[in-house]
Amino acid sequence: MRERKNNKNNKKPRFFDFAGRPLKENGRVYSKPVVEYNEDARKEFIHGFHKRKLERRQHYEKVQEDLKRQERLDARKEKRELFRQVQISIDANDSDSSGEGKEEEDEE
Repeated sequence: MRERKNNKNNKKPRFFDFAGRPLKENGRVYSKPVVEYNEDARKEFIHGFHKRKLERRQHYEKVQEDLKRQERLDARKEKRELFRQVQISIDANDSDSSGEGKEEEDEE
């Protein structure tokens, strides 16, 4: 004879209430999940596709605007940096040439 394994089939027999529902060990009825029909939630789900699509588009446009703005700010920053470097090099050249000019004037 085969030995019986301990599995679902070897559980204690269930007891049933008068309506034929199985009872738990403590005598309470097993509860099944209840599905409720909500007309407003259904309409929101069905008609919400367009609304969510528009929200996605608006979000994408906002992200694109932020990226363009950041690019403009970066370009302005680079322009200022370049201008500063040019100014520094011009000032350095002026100070060198002005120093040489003063020396030449002293020699005369």
